[in-house]
Amino acid sequence: MLDLPIGVITNGRVHMKEKILDMFDISGLLNTSVLVDAESIYIRGELEDPDCCPRCGESRLHRKTKHRRTLHLPPVGNKRAKLQVNVQKRACSSCQHY
Repeated sequence: MLDLPIGVITNGRVHMKEKILDMFDISGLLNTSVLVDAESIYIRGELEDPDCCPRCGESRLHRKTKHRRTLHLPPVGNKRAKLQVNVQKRACSSCQHY
């Protein structure tokens, strides 16, 4: 598996990170990377931390465990495409909402 920075040539093809991200209209991810192997394209990133609780609006959120979520995207040519997002669970100190 290769971690491709912007515009790297592998096997005679130019892989453009921005073009792949634009193809799927992916925005709001931090630290994105695009990994390509013989069968699949993996887009990896992290979600931005929330500023406040979506339920009560409290700004004091406690960090909990981190999980990787995998979403299957439409194929690109003959390659499977997957979006892998690292998600940080948070607990509100006011309403205990996760």
